[in-house]
Amino acid sequence: MNDGVDTLKGEDDSIPFRNVANDMYAKDISKKIRFNLHSKMKEGLYIGAFAPYGYTKDPDNKNRLVPANDITTQAVKRIFSL
Repeated sequence: MNDGVDTLKGEDDSIPFRNVANDMYAKDISKKIRFNLHSKMKEGLYIGAFAPYGYTKDPDNKNRLVPANDITTQAVKRIFSL
């Protein structure tokens, strides 16, 4: 839509080249994101969107979990003790 291509006026010869370039760009971004996530995992950082039950995300560091100070922490401790 942003390329100004109108299919009603006829076929544009540059469309296949644009599609290839867009596909290469998407694959490159995907590789970079996966590499970044794997790097964080190797460092032991938390990469999830939500903290697991009994934990909260550290307000100073979103990639670190801290035990929650509520009833869920007690429930997790009891589960592990059983």
